[in-house]
Amino acid sequence: MKTILLACVAFAGLAAGSAAQDPRVTPTPTAVPTPEPPKAPPELTKLQFLVGDWVHDEVHHGAPGGTAARGAARSRMIWILGGHRLYLTYKSLGPAGEYEGRGFFGWDAGEKAYRLDWFDNRGAVQRFVGGFDPDDALVFSGESAGEGGPSKQQLTIRKQPGNKFLLTDESGAGEQPLKLSLESLASAAPAATPTAAATPSGEAGKTGTTGEAGKAPAGPATGKDTAAPTARPEPR
Repeated sequence: MKTILLACVAFAGLAAGSAAQDPRVTPTPTAVPTPEPPKAPPELTKLQFLVGDWVHDEVHHGAPGGTAARGAARSRMIWILGGHRLYLTYKSLGPAGEYEGRGFFGWDAGEKAYRLDWFDNRGAVQRFVGGFDPDDALVFSGESAGEGGPSKQQLTIRKQPGNKFLLTDESGAGEQPLKLSLESLASAAPAATPTAAATPSGEAGKTGTTGEAGKAPAGPATGKDTAAPTARPEPR
């Protein structure tokens, strides 16, 4: 019995010594390189001229009475999602009241065309597809189904001197020819100014974005027009 006990003690000592001489090594995890995200299509660089904060002087055609009505708008365009989308926020004040929309410009590699997905505060959801024409104007075409049947719409964006661009919106029902409905001349928005001190009535003083109150902004001269709104709406 004493011999067995001594043998067990000796074996335990040998096992402990062996463990001390050959400890288990915890493997260090190998760092996995982070894959580079896909680069934005080079075709999108042609849309860089649209990036910025813009004020719009607008003419709405086909207003009640057959006259052209003046309007005003504000928009901003910025790159998002790693430069894969150009995000547009737009808000206007025209003869039909306030209008607000959001758009996403992108490049469809399969179709080899630019794409604009548009959503507005009237429930419209529309996709436009297009590209640059020989005159370097960006032309988008789209179709929509309404109560009166299908209609076509064409948006054209042309660069203008002085870091401006002109958007025209044309539409037509069915096989009818397209008619001009909107001209929107965009200019770089002025730099932000400090907010004025509060007035005695408690309302914060406001700085107009259209110059003197009541003056219509200079816009495309296209026949008769009505007075423009005295302030441009701010997109959120």
